[in-house]
Amino acid sequence: MSPKLPIPRTIVGVTDEAKKAVVDVLESGRFIKGAQVEKLGEEFAKFCQAKHGVCASSGSTALFAALKIAGVGLGDEVVTVPNTFIATVNAIILAGGRPVFADVDARTFNMDPESLRSAISPKTKAIVPVHLYGLMAPMPEIMELAESKDLVVIEDACQAHGAEIEKKRAGSYADMAAFSFYPSKILNTTGDGGIIVTSNDDYAERLERFGNHGRKSQYEYSEFGFNFRLSEIQAAVVRQHLKRIDDEIGARRRTARTYDNALEEIAEIESPEEPKAYKHVYYLYTVLAEKRDLLLDFLKKKQIGASVEYPVVLHELDYVASLNPGLPPEGLPVSERCLRRICALPMFSSITEEQLDYVCEAIHTFYRESN
Repeated sequence: MSPKLPIPRTIVGVTDEAKKAVVDVLESGRFIKGAQVEKLGEEFAKFCQAKHGVCASSGSTALFAALKIAGVGLGDEVVTVPNTFIATVNAIILAGGRPVFADVDARTFNMDPESLRSAISPKTKAIVPVHLYGLMAPMPEIMELAESKDLVVIEDACQAHGAEIEKKRAGSYADMAAFSFYPSKILNTTGDGGIIVTSNDDYAERLERFGNHGRKSQYEYSEFGFNFRLSEIQAAVVRQHLKRIDDEIGARRRTARTYDNALEEIAEIESPEEPKAYKHVYYLYTVLAEKRDLLLDFLKKKQIGASVEYPVVLHELDYVASLNPGLPPEGLPVSERCLRRICALPMFSSITEEQLDYVCEAIHTFYRESN
């Protein structure tokens, strides 16, 4: 019988250590703003080579909080990319900003610095590069451009825990960076969760207040805020999983090399690129595939869970289009072209050699039979 390979919705299972940590929280009676949240902020910031970590209720609220603390308000333009999860753009809109889109690089799927340059206007307040699928956007070039224009940069690092450029990790380049702990992420918890990391003391202090109703003390409110708190239980689970993240990333990188080697002879497949000095953590292993939709149907019949991540460029969504989002003069041809060919293959740390062989042989069979 062939192995069934769905795309897993939970990538890291809850360990015995995490279960014990949850019981310890339950027995402590402290469920909000306790030691687990505080320690997670410290530990994850250290992991990201940043100074502060401020926990949030999700990756989406982490992005929103960072945008508000950066000063984004009504009419401010925020440049991002169109080939990301909708949360990136929703956070910009919720903050009062106007999304403006830069195109992406055809091999990395990440923000193209030249397209970014043409998307910046006098109304631009911030840049939100997305580290898509586990590979960082070209942060050295983005930061150089942002600094020359005096713009705030917020990394959308929700898919890139542990990714690096020149040994500097996601979260260490920009003014702030938002991460998600959603169950499907490389570093996850048992529900929603997120965090903002920063090395700016003022941003960290304001983020803490903003996510707790703007409180300076119990009934003293220094500025507007809302409830974006992470629970102690969720933080406890993330802390235990953080201890294993290097093993998780190592397993994913080995799986990616297996895919690279097995698929390199197929002319119709382009494997994801890992530029020199970059470390890809492979939240997803995403290829560009000719006859993509036919391939997906073939893999589905083989019980292989391949997927399209993401099936729409965001500037074409009706409610985003109604906001008249900004586009560079040349449009977004690369993002739109990639959309028609993108395909994510099964990627999780516990995938077996037998399962990988099955996936790769199925892809080879499809292209042999379809040519």
